[in-house]
Amino acid sequence: MAAEPSAIGAAVDPAARPEFERLLGALGEALRDELAALRSRDVAALEAAVQTKAGLIAALEQATGKYCHPGKALPLEWSEVRRMAQACAEANRVNGGAIELNRGMVARLVEITQGGRLGPATYTAHGRLNRRDASRGVGYA
Repeated sequence: MAAEPSAIGAAVDPAARPEFERLLGALGEALRDELAALRSRDVAALEAAVQTKAGLIAALEQATGKYCHPGKALPLEWSEVRRMAQACAEANRVNGGAIELNRGMVARLVEITQGGRLGPATYTAHGRLNRRDASRGVGYA
């Protein structure tokens, strides 16, 4: 049985809306900074963005516990808060993909510097590169 919109709205303190919007806006900005740092390979900027992101996620978790009752949804009227949360989730998925791409590239470069073959790469069923017996220690022919 679906809950009435007013009953759902009662599950979240209306005073939470400005705080959620502020935190989600700041999280969106931190995610944009994180992606920019990943693209430019700026380690210091990446560390700062990740630290900011972690702090904002912790603040959102604290705000959720403070204002929301377990098992209850956000009020239907909070479409902007929902949109912001979905945009942050999507940006985080994109950033995760960029991190995996960079991780794979670094692993490939390390493999090449260790004398690994630069042949075609194959992928496992999990979407990871199959690297069995592809490298040798430095100084070995």
